[in-house]
Amino acid sequence: MFQEKVISKLWETKNLVHYPFGGLHVHAVIAAKLLCQEDPELIGNSLDSKKVKIYTPKKGEVVHIDNFGLSKIWLKNNDFMFEEDTPILIKIYTQNGSLKKEIKGIYSNRMMNYEDNKVVAYPGGSLLDPNFKNDIEKYRTSGLIEVGLVRNPQSSKFLNIELGDIIKIIKDK
Repeated sequence: MFQEKVISKLWETKNLVHYPFGGLHVHAVIAAKLLCQEDPELIGNSLDSKKVKIYTPKKGEVVHIDNFGLSKIWLKNNDFMFEEDTPILIKIYTQNGSLKKEIKGIYSNRMMNYEDNKVVAYPGGSLLDPNFKNDIEKYRTSGLIEVGLVRNPQSSKFLNIELGDIIKIIKDK
């Protein structure tokens, strides 16, 4: 975001409690307070943006594991363009490049269409592409690729996926 947007001020909230849905319980609340012209000093502490480390993830890198155990991968739908229900092979590599595990799964545009504990890779809701806002289906499928077990909050643990791992997804034979 620092490279794409012009950020004039950076703040850290004073409320450092963890919330499962930060966008709802933290970001929206702070935005509302700022829109109501609450003093920013009451909400957070000013940070020096020059001290923020800029990090560019590698293609396929696990950049986040959410509260549902789903792994967000630095890949987008157009990196492979699979059709719905395409059998896939998910290869999990450590940060230094050694293969940890291979898992068979399905590629889908919607994870929840499958039975519990099915391995699915799908376009998630993180970093949706605003260029597709006029086409709701393209917009909905423009986020980072996610990998997980359907309705299993321990997906990453069971799949042995960790932050920084590199995921390669290929069509299974």
